[in-house]
Amino acid sequence: MAALLARREQELERRTDEELERRRTLLEQEAAADLDRRCDALEAEARATLERREQELVEQMSDDLVKRQAELERVATEEGERVRADGGELLERERTGLREEILAREVELARREEVLARQEIQLSLVRRRIGDAERRLQERAWRTGGLQRRASAPVAADAGEVNFSEGWRRLAGDQEGEEPDGSGWPGGSW
Repeated sequence: MAALLARREQELERRTDEELERRRTLLEQEAAADLDRRCDALEAEARATLERREQELVEQMSDDLVKRQAELERVATEEGERVRADGGELLERERTGLREEILAREVELARREEVLARQEIQLSLVRRRIGDAERRLQERAWRTGGLQRRASAPVAADAGEVNFSEGWRRLAGDQEGEEPDGSGWPGGSW
């Protein structure tokens, strides 16, 4: 009788363990799918924001160029009237010099605005990547029990976009004692 009860208890424990393992696997798959959806949504949102900002900068630069062109035309008209009034060759040379100086300043200002816009876009991308990396680290710490101390991972140079699933697959291979070949990771495994 005791042996029968012990077997039933072992069977119940085995079934419970199998059910828990199945549920854990299912929850992990759902969490990974949800995370992938969130990442895609955040990436789409960041892309839309970036495109909107680029469009705003283009419109702003276009408006500035129109204003500058109007100002140049006004200055040219004023200079033309002065030249006609004075009729002097010296004024004509001054007018030409002023136009060249204004044009050079316009070109330099446009170049500076373009550099500034590029830097702003790059900064936005860097901030987005940093935020994504921090979020991934927090999620990984939460999933793996953030209170456990692990050796710090070496920082690897960015070798292109690696999605969340690929990172988990590489991490899982590293934790199971496998040595990843490091392909696509210039700094080695993480």
